[in-house]
Amino acid sequence: MRARIRDRMIAHLDALLPWRYALSRPGQFKPNRRYRMLELSSPDCLFCKLSAEPASHEIYRDDEIFAILVLCPIRPGHALVLPRAHYPYFDDMPVTIAARIMAFGQHLGRIQKRVFNVERAAFLFTGGDIPHAHAHVLPLHEKTDITSTRYILERDLTFCEAPAAPPGELLEIAEHLRSALKS
Repeated sequence: MRARIRDRMIAHLDALLPWRYALSRPGQFKPNRRYRMLELSSPDCLFCKLSAEPASHEIYRDDEIFAILVLCPIRPGHALVLPRAHYPYFDDMPVTIAARIMAFGQHLGRIQKRVFNVERAAFLFTGGDIPHAHAHVLPLHEKTDITSTRYILERDLTFCEAPAAPPGELLEIAEHLRSALKS
């Protein structure tokens, strides 16, 4: 019975991800023949350059992912969690890397809620500005901190870049989050 259920789940996953992965055994992914091999880094990608050399506003790094504070944050503590290898879009990443980013994002979100005394933290994958998959994690002070123009009635709005965080503030927040992540 369990084998039949497992086989149906495998078939379902293969149907959902036909060109990415074929599940050989439970818990193991292997590339199938249509798997798109991606570069480990792209010479023109800003995030690949940050992956190679740690920045002062970096708050986490391991063999597969790293996290940095956003230079022009929506709110203090706004961070990006990125794969170290170059994947242009989130759906190009192996499921294992996406899961690592999600797990770290949850951990960071809990810390942001405590450090910035907010009820909620947001997490979303994006990649519109720079084609290197990344997730935003930020403390939500207001429900409009992350929103879509679909919720805005006035159509003639002018948007601008978020102001740059003062360098001293960015370094202070980075150090605070780094120490919270270690504890």
